[in-house]
Amino acid sequence: MKKIIGGIVFLAFIAGSFVIFKYYHTQKAIKEKRKKAREEFLAELKPTPEIKIPGIILVAHFNERENKGPLGNFGSWDKDPNDFSQTCYDSFSPVEKRGEKGYSLRIDYDVDSPNPAFNGIWFKLGGVDLSNYKYLVLWVKGDEKRGFSKHFKIELKNGRGERGIYYITGIENKWKEFKIPLNKFMGISYFDDMRELVFVFEDWRVTKKEGTLYVDDIYFTQNKILDKPLCEIFKTARERIPKPDVTGLSDEEFLKLLQRKAFLYFWQETNPNTGLTKDKANNFKKDDFKVASIAAVGFALTAYPIAIEKGWITYEEGLQRTLNTLFFFRDKMKNVHGFFYHFVGMDNGIRVWNCELSSIDTALFLAGALFAGEYFGGKVKQLADEIYRRVDWQWMLGEGDTLCMGWTPEQGFLPHRWNKYGEELLMYLLAIGSPTHPIPADTWKRIRRPIWKYNKYVCISSPPLFTHQYSHIWVDFRNKHDEFADYFTSSMNATLANRQFCIDNKYNSLSYNENSWGLTACECPAGYRAYGAPPGYASHDGTVAFTACGGSIPFAPRECISALRWMYNQYKEYVWGKYGFVDSFNRDKNWYADVVIGIDQGPILLMVENYLTGFVWKYFMKNEYIKKAMSLVGFKEGSMDLIPEEPPLITAGYKRGFDEEKFYKLTPEKTLEYGAVTRYPEDLAPEFSVSWDEENLYFVVRVRDNEMIAEEAPKTLYKQDCVEIYITPEERLYWGHPLHFQFGFSPSGKNGVPEKYAWFQDKDFPEIQLKAEKKKGEYTLYITIPFQILNINPQADKVLNFSIAVHDYDRQDNTDNCKFNLHFVPVYEKGSQKGFELAKLKLVK
Repeated sequence: MKKIIGGIVFLAFIAGSFVIFKYYHTQKAIKEKRKKAREEFLAELKPTPEIKIPGIILVAHFNERENKGPLGNFGSWDKDPNDFSQTCYDSFSPVEKRGEKGYSLRIDYDVDSPNPAFNGIWFKLGGVDLSNYKYLVLWVKGDEKRGFSKHFKIELKNGRGERGIYYITGIENKWKEFKIPLNKFMGISYFDDMRELVFVFEDWRVTKKEGTLYVDDIYFTQNKILDKPLCEIFKTARERIPKPDVTGLSDEEFLKLLQRKAFLYFWQETNPNTGLTKDKANNFKKDDFKVASIAAVGFALTAYPIAIEKGWITYEEGLQRTLNTLFFFRDKMKNVHGFFYHFVGMDNGIRVWNCELSSIDTALFLAGALFAGEYFGGKVKQLADEIYRRVDWQWMLGEGDTLCMGWTPEQGFLPHRWNKYGEELLMYLLAIGSPTHPIPADTWKRIRRPIWKYNKYVCISSPPLFTHQYSHIWVDFRNKHDEFADYFTSSMNATLANRQFCIDNKYNSLSYNENSWGLTACECPAGYRAYGAPPGYASHDGTVAFTACGGSIPFAPRECISALRWMYNQYKEYVWGKYGFVDSFNRDKNWYADVVIGIDQGPILLMVENYLTGFVWKYFMKNEYIKKAMSLVGFKEGSMDLIPEEPPLITAGYKRGFDEEKFYKLTPEKTLEYGAVTRYPEDLAPEFSVSWDEENLYFVVRVRDNEMIAEEAPKTLYKQDCVEIYITPEERLYWGHPLHFQFGFSPSGKNGVPEKYAWFQDKDFPEIQLKAEKKKGEYTLYITIPFQILNINPQADKVLNFSIAVHDYDRQDNTDNCKFNLHFVPVYEKGSQKGFELAKLKLVK
């Protein structure tokens, strides 16, 4: 027996030793992995060194396409900016340049004025010491077609107020180098504090008073003259960023590279004292952006725990940054009823640009704060809870039945509401689950969720892809549904529909193919724009955003990862910077963004983590308020089929005259096309009936409206309260088609009488009869439309395609414009719009 017991003890000792040994080696491997990750991250923090050549001080080579050189800014100037007869403009030319790549500075001057005229270009020199330098070197070329002066004046100015002058002559219509000895600048005695270099075109000295010159490669030298164009010597900031070879990386390794780069944005571009994160930043060099985005802070707060788990930062670093952020938001950040302004100064939290108090951006911040609270616990959770509890969601209803998009002290609540599906699901859950100021759970039902289809993909219509991503970053909608939809499946299909639309347009844009796609809100050649794909109204011009794929990886991992890898390999020289991918690109315009945006970097970092580990979902879904809200709005386990909306079938009874018994209602949940009502049915509640006989269609449209505005001329009825009726004899309505119809009817017009108009035919049909009855808070229209006008032969069981819409304009409440439309769905096939699907109108007898 003792031997048996001894054997058992021995085996237990061996097993225990093995467990300890395995645990020790596992922990050792984890530490080594974290150490390596930390080293890689710290290496990323080191700035990319700039090229410097001994004995050379660069003024400008213009290849960055910005009015800033190594020594300071530059730009054009005029003697009298108010005298438009004399001007000087500077721009960058990609055609006329010294080397095979880059840009030159194009100068368009005009001193052909009846007044004394001179103008030119200035370059700030930043107090540079040129005491040991001998020459100013620059290259100049005249524009043969527009003409040019063969000489102009150059001035140098120092900090002592001295000014030296030199005239260069002999400019030709080909590139020519000018090497100017600094001692030729008469009037300057000291070169130790140089402030400005100026080109001057003078009306009394130029050989042509209006013309164009190109200037390139300006530098000071001690003696050496560079024998190559500067574009071949000085790399641009974009070119200096290392572009790693990712061909040997697994998908997981590639995704972690994207994550590390994206996190670097939140670590580097956040003020460590206030916790405020920049709205956007240059992806290749330092910038002077000082505006923070409240939503970006929410992404940053979620990013810190990920970085801790990856080993990029220590637990203490992440905790301290998080505490600093939450203390600042609790104690110092301006709030109104708990809501924060959309954009603020990143160093002080003060509102900028007269921006709105933003409900959705506050919600995105709160999501990050609550997530951090679940991860860190303790003081972080207490602070997050305090900030969340003071948000007065009831106030943000603005006396309506859906949440307002925002508020400003200048105008009060914005006229826009969160009443149509988009990124707001997270916000509604936070509002409904609030322990202090909850809104009714029924507000969840007020959101319009049109389920439409593109190609074979069925989803809730909301064209920009970010609207299908944001709520999913924190809320785990997988294998869940409410009475309306399976939102995870909807986002999967929206992602694939977005990709398919780009594929279908690959012959219309160089930017699109099977592995180059992604339409969402992003930076674009003209600034910032919300792009999107069907189902719904498409908006695109060849601009592809990396966050579209990166933020959708959990929905379509194979397609998204393949696209990101392909676009990296194809365009990395243009799109890869210190924070990873730039925001977007457009090959049709040969344009590549130079910035990254916080709310676009965040989805890439966080959704990759959800795909790899489910980390964000794991912690956020522990939150008691979110669990409570999801229960209140009726979420259940399991998936749910998405069924596209079918055109409603309306029956028109046979009757010689108007049917005032059977009415069909238009509600915001089912028929909202755009805009908002403050409260339904008080603000707007339309209903209609339709009947027919052998000669006419008869409509009765009864509209409950708390404020009637009707004072426009017939052609502009759509700018006031009115009713529209669309009818087509074909399967679909085509906008503007002369045989299709868009009729407008108003209870009153410019002359105080009922008005009507047919916009596609650009006329008023006198055969159409309109009668209006008006009383306080309501109007009724009686409309008679002859079949003869419609080119339709009426008969029992005939089905027409039609829709009826009601416009509502208000001045006394904060929802000034809204439109209900029975069924008016844009149809896209193979990337192109093919008319509109309307409701069905069946003539019964």
